[in-house]
Amino acid sequence: MKGTQLAGYDGCNHLMGTYKKAGSSLTIHMVAATLMACAVLDGGPSGFNDALGKTDSYRIYGNTLTLLEGKTVLAQFQSGTGNPQNTNP
Repeated sequence: MKGTQLAGYDGCNHLMGTYKKAGSSLTIHMVAATLMACAVLDGGPSGFNDALGKTDSYRIYGNTLTLLEGKTVLAQFQSGTGNPQNTNP
């Protein structure tokens, strides 16, 4: 199965990659990122990028997207806020 392209911004760098989704299974492969020198606060971009790389499933409840590794919550996003909540720095 061919992956679908993704692009984003982690608050410091632009990210590009692919993802594969099947049911609630989700695999994210980061292909490239810019390498800006940025201040790291509260886990910072590296914590966010680590969470993306570890994600193996997700769930959506209401307006909240939760990225998971097994049963461990890696990050949560709420629509309209624009801010990730890294719950596992």
